[in-house]
Amino acid sequence: MRIKVGLDEWLAADPKQTDLITDGLLGCVAVGLTGKDRIGLTHVYDEAKDEALWPSYQEKLDEALQAFRLGEPKDIRAVLVYSDPTSGLLCDRIEDWLSQRGIHSERRMDDGCRVCAVKQDAVVRDKSADQQSSDYSYGYRTTIEDALPVERFALSAKAGAATKALQDPDTPVPVAKPILLTDASHPAHRLFASVLGQIDGLAPSMFTKSPYWKNEVAAALTVKCLDAGIRDGVEKLAYGKDDTDTVFALVGGQEGARHDLCANVFELGEDYLPVASELARVKSSELGMQPGLPVEHAQTQQGGQTKGM
Repeated sequence: MRIKVGLDEWLAADPKQTDLITDGLLGCVAVGLTGKDRIGLTHVYDEAKDEALWPSYQEKLDEALQAFRLGEPKDIRAVLVYSDPTSGLLCDRIEDWLSQRGIHSERRMDDGCRVCAVKQDAVVRDKSADQQSSDYSYGYRTTIEDALPVERFALSAKAGAATKALQDPDTPVPVAKPILLTDASHPAHRLFASVLGQIDGLAPSMFTKSPYWKNEVAAALTVKCLDAGIRDGVEKLAYGKDDTDTVFALVGGQEGARHDLCANVFELGEDYLPVASELARVKSSELGMQPGLPVEHAQTQQGGQTKGM
C-alpha cells in the first residue's frame, strides 16, 4: 500500500506494510526518516522557515518524534528533500533540530521521495530515481480515508491530506450495468411482468425458437404503455386484424386496439431489452414510480382507437 503525505502532515508506518510518498515540494521540505522497524515522512510547509513560526513547528516535531517510536537516535536516519534553492533556511532549521536530538541527516535536491522497505532495510528513495514515478500520481491512498495502517500527526493548523490520486489511464472505468425490466428492482417491473404473462396466450409455439423475443416484445410494449401513462398492467395482448407481425396491448376494458400500444415483433432484436429498460426507467421516474411500492393505474390514456382486431 502507498499512502501520500499531505502538507504539514507527519505519518509513521510499518515499512513491511506501507510505503510513504510525497512530492510537489515547491519551497517545502520533505523529511524522510527510517528507524527501528518504523518509517516516517513529513512534508513541512515553507512558512516554518519564519523565525516567529519556527518554535511552534519545533514543538510539534518534538511531539511527533516522541509519539512515533522510531527508535533510539542512533537507529534513526533522516533525509531532507527539497526542490527549491530558497528552501535552504528551512533545511538549516530542520537539520539543526535533528542534530540536537542526535539524529544524523543528509540533504537531497528533488521534487519528492518515497520511504519504503528494500529487502531487509528501510530507505528514502528520491522521486527522480524511482522507477515507479507514476506511483506519485496514481493508485495511492490519503489520510482522508479511515482505517489506514499509519499514525498521523499535524504540524500546524494548515495540515491536510494530500490531493486525491488521479484515475489510472490504464484502468478501465467501471460501467454500472443497467437494471433490466426483468429485475424486480426496476420501477416498471410489475408492468413488464403483466405484459410478459400475456404473451404465451398469443401463440404458444411462436417463441420456441427465439425465446428472447418474449422479453423483447414485453419490454417494447412496456415502454409504449408508460408513454401513454399506463403503469399498472395490461388485460390482454392481441394481434392486429390480418396482421400477425404487430402485437397490441389492451387495457381498461377497451374493445379495439390503440395505435400507440403496439410493437412489431420482427423489428425487435435480442439486444433491445437493455435499451427498453433504460427508456422505461426514465419514463418511470417521470411518472413517480418506485420499485416495490403499489401504484395506481394512471388516469391518462392518450391516443385514439385505430386498427381493429
